[in-house]
Amino acid sequence: MTTHRPLSAWIAPVDWSVEGTARLASPVEVNYGDERADARALADFDVGWRRQAVAMETGLSALGLVQEVSGRAVVELDNRARPVRASEAAVQVISRVEDSWPEAGLPAADLAVLAGEDTVVRYLLVDRLAAEGDPPPELFHVLPWARVDALAGQVLDLLNGGAAAPAVIELGPWFTPAGSRFSAALEQLDEGLRRQEPALARVAATALCSRLLAVQPARLPAPTRRALARLAEGLGQADPLLAFTVRRVIARMTQGDDASLVTPLRLGGTLAAAADDAAGVRTQSLDAARAPFTVRLVVTATGRAEVVVSALLDDLPPAATRPYGVVLVPVRVAGAAGGLRYLIPLGQAGGVLSGRLDVAVPAGPFVEADLDGPPIGAAELAVQSEDEVRRSIRGLRTRSGRALWTRLAELLPPAHPLRDVIDEEQGD
Repeated sequence: MTTHRPLSAWIAPVDWSVEGTARLASPVEVNYGDERADARALADFDVGWRRQAVAMETGLSALGLVQEVSGRAVVELDNRARPVRASEAAVQVISRVEDSWPEAGLPAADLAVLAGEDTVVRYLLVDRLAAEGDPPPELFHVLPWARVDALAGQVLDLLNGGAAAPAVIELGPWFTPAGSRFSAALEQLDEGLRRQEPALARVAATALCSRLLAVQPARLPAPTRRALARLAEGLGQADPLLAFTVRRVIARMTQGDDASLVTPLRLGGTLAAAADDAAGVRTQSLDAARAPFTVRLVVTATGRAEVVVSALLDDLPPAATRPYGVVLVPVRVAGAAGGLRYLIPLGQAGGVLSGRLDVAVPAGPFVEADLDGPPIGAAELAVQSEDEVRRSIRGLRTRSGRALWTRLAELLPPAHPLRDVIDEEQGD
């Protein structure tokens, strides 16, 4: 028989009364006295424990474990060292899942039982199963998504000029098992709008859109997907530079994927043999609309791949770029063996916001290029890798393009290591 292990990082032993109820010692003995340990990894639970709903003398039914041979019992604790509430029906569902996981199915009746339980026990089970396998997307629907729906609605109201709701909705860790940490970005966006800090709100909006592109849409219930699609639409109206990313987010939230929007530009890796003409080096090119941006891929007879990203300033509000400091557009250039991500800084000249990358054509029969996420600014640059920054600067062939990296270095915090990286590359 499968031995059952804790779902929570904390447990505490209990004593049985003559009436058959359990009580905790005072003070609570978390993890047998070592609260820094993780109960899920304790060797004590390697053999002989079974899942049980433990009736506490306070009247609470708690998620617990009993060792069959010794009769010892523990209850699982939340992050405030309180017993995790769980009904007998929920404990039976959890026990069945543990006995047969990862092959276990979760019928609708079991999901309905879990959906009615305390938030903590729902989170613990979903977090455990997501960490150990690939549970069906319906399991994630038992998380308290009504909180996300409500916060998305409040943030959209703020974007539309409404007053801040009196109570702040905190999402906490409950949605992390669904992946991509989008709930943290949604909380940050709410904070930035409430505090009327455009820079904070801009970074949070970008992060939210980026993380919603990474989450599996089926893990979110339909009402939540609709609420997030409406919010994304509002973000695109507030920041036109996010427009293409927002269209992708809306497609994922409403249709389940955005495949129709993300076919990269592809050209052959070499040009047919012929002499260059008097006008210069022969090229072939391909454009794609990623409004407000246009992406152009150019392959030259000299074996270079150029990626040009541009947007007409007349199509953007006058202050559209201000919250970014310098707009950086992530692009991915790939060949048959894989690809690399680059950051292209965009400068303003002649009524156009644009930037250019120039790299060697990857080995193989073709080269692909496209945007690789929403535009970012100096704030996000601070967490990019040194390797990515180095190769991005080396992909520039103009003084104006490199000058933008000098400006970005000035916007980084003092003593930030990327300042030295940018200075070194500028000296090449």
